[in-house]
Amino acid sequence: MTTELANRLRGANPAPTAEAVAPDETLLVQIVATGREASGRPTRRHSRRGVTLLAAAAIVIGGLAAATSRFAPEYFGSDDREPTPAAVLAQLRSFAREEPVSPGGLGEVDGEGLVRLAAFETQSGHATIYAAPLRAGAGFCYVHAIDEEIGGGGCEDPVWKAVPYIGQWSSDWGDVRVLLGRLEAPAARIELRLEDGAVRAASIRAPWWVYVVGGDETEPGHRPVELTALDPGGAVLARQEVDPYYFTSRRAVEALLPESDGSPGQNAIRAMLEGLGGDVEPVLPVEIDRTRLLRRIETHEGTLDIYTAPWQGGVCFAFVHSRLAVEGTTGCPYEDESLPNRPANFEVDRSSIFSVAPSIFTVSGTPPVGAARVDVRFEDGTSARADIFVESFFAAWFGPERLAAGHRPTELVAVDADGDPIFTLRLDPERFVPQ
Repeated sequence: MTTELANRLRGANPAPTAEAVAPDETLLVQIVATGREASGRPTRRHSRRGVTLLAAAAIVIGGLAAATSRFAPEYFGSDDREPTPAAVLAQLRSFAREEPVSPGGLGEVDGEGLVRLAAFETQSGHATIYAAPLRAGAGFCYVHAIDEEIGGGGCEDPVWKAVPYIGQWSSDWGDVRVLLGRLEAPAARIELRLEDGAVRAASIRAPWWVYVVGGDETEPGHRPVELTALDPGGAVLARQEVDPYYFTSRRAVEALLPESDGSPGQNAIRAMLEGLGGDVEPVLPVEIDRTRLLRRIETHEGTLDIYTAPWQGGVCFAFVHSRLAVEGTTGCPYEDESLPNRPANFEVDRSSIFSVAPSIFTVSGTPPVGAARVDVRFEDGTSARADIFVESFFAAWFGPERLAAGHRPTELVAVDADGDPIFTLRLDPERFVPQ
């Protein structure tokens, strides 16, 4: 059990109504500001607006999906609406070049295989999803658009899954979610099983399959829970669990959330919980009435207040700026002592440097195995502990005094239970220059 966070909470709140709760070893609920996918399953690598490690505080969620009677997605077929396939293909090729999985990217996009997978109406406009295979391997790239505007997308090779698939969501789509993939021989059909036992068939145009989830299928008790691949004769080849929380409608999520008393801290925590979407279900109940101020950072452009609230498995944290609409890492760390794939050292792809505001930066990530805390060293020779540390997550925020030349962050240090440094990660001070 770590006590550092509890001590910081007590220091920021000298007379709390109840004792602050320190988080035990935890795992952060991971979501992405745009194009969020099923947590722990499909992992989007690219979007037009980039990917943050966890959640963004300023998450904008679109309107509710149309009622079931009106929701009628179109599968495959030609569509002469903008953006043109040429513009889509250019974006797909850009994603393939940028993909960092291997030197030079994943490979070349096969333009002849470009397909419009699905289209449907949203409150934001006409949504269309395109995909194209890569010339080598089973991977593919995808992109989605609203009317003439190309949105997010990326490249994937999900062959490690029992039923290879990815999930797609955009804030422009409201409650709609999309599951898609390529058939792996000898599979000829894909079926979805819902919580209520109903079975739905995915639309097929070999080698592609796609299913658009909307309407009643976004309500608890009716959401997808499993994909099944079948051969031409109907024999089951493989089954793949999917997370029902991923498909939960905004209305259903809001019904689960605790009410705020209207204070900035409780409003920030509730907004963060709302941004988790259906993933909020395992986190509840959150003791929002025990929201506390963890830290306040004063700058010339305003004040950033970082808040925490305990829940049964750990602590949630969020923040609010007095003047600016800001984004950055936020979420609900939860206890998971069996966290798989813990890094043996700091890993760049598990760490993030983010400018929360013009004069405020944050660094966050996953601590190495064996770390009992994470420290930050600065150019002036001083050091400070991360503001939040649990077994699977750390975060530190830096205000103007730590962004001045000669005082900026230079290194992350993982420290074991005996107080000895075990791993380090160099930080480029030039990454912490105020905007």
